[in-house]
Amino acid sequence: MRVRAAIGAPTLPRRAAGYAAAGAMSLYLLVKVVWIALEVRHGTADWVLLNAVTVVMALAGIGLGLALAQPWGMRLPAWLVVPVVWISGGFLVSMLPT
Repeated sequence: MRVRAAIGAPTLPRRAAGYAAAGAMSLYLLVKVVWIALEVRHGTADWVLLNAVTVVMALAGIGLGLALAQPWGMRLPAWLVVPVVWISGGFLVSMLPT
């Protein structure tokens, strides 16, 4: 007997991708937090603001990955999801030549 997922419910690959994305972004978040702590500790706080912005962006990415892996995340309004996707897509496109 085959059981079909309800419409809008995340499938196993989608859940795995959401958790993998959140896990990858959490490592990036850890690196950025360590960088900020070391910059402040050593008194070279030139890049703290930029790194703080990327920490916020990483938190948004982790939240989006976790949300889309859950059934309630499929009901997120587009105005909340689209800006995160557009901004992250813009940063990723600039990385393609490298």
